[in-house]
Amino acid sequence: MTRVAPALALAVASAIGCDSPAGALNANIELIDLDTQQIGQECQYLADTYPQVQATCNGVTTVIGQNVANCNTSSGDVPTTCTATVGQFEDCVSASYSDPCGSGDTVSKACQALDGCGSAL
Repeated sequence: MTRVAPALALAVASAIGCDSPAGALNANIELIDLDTQQIGQECQYLADTYPQVQATCNGVTTVIGQNVANCNTSSGDVPTTCTATVGQFEDCVSASYSDPCGSGDTVSKACQALDGCGSAL
């Protein structure tokens, strides 16, 4: 099962656009094309939408969600193999937040598009 690294959610930001009803950015923008301002916008959106909470899975408690204080305006090293879009990323974050223990296959299906993106996001 694919897991979304906290750095992934913190580094990617949403670009302002009308095509993405859920996020701040156009859902069709590829992650590798985001600039630092867009990354900051996405981070803020994710922190507002998915605030940090504790989740306990198999007896282990962890913090999931975003903290705006940790927002990073650096895009990191998004590999050229990463063809995922902002919309696909947001779908993955949403599924991971909704099912932090990965009790079904919803998370792995939603995050499949991020397989070529590594953990730098």
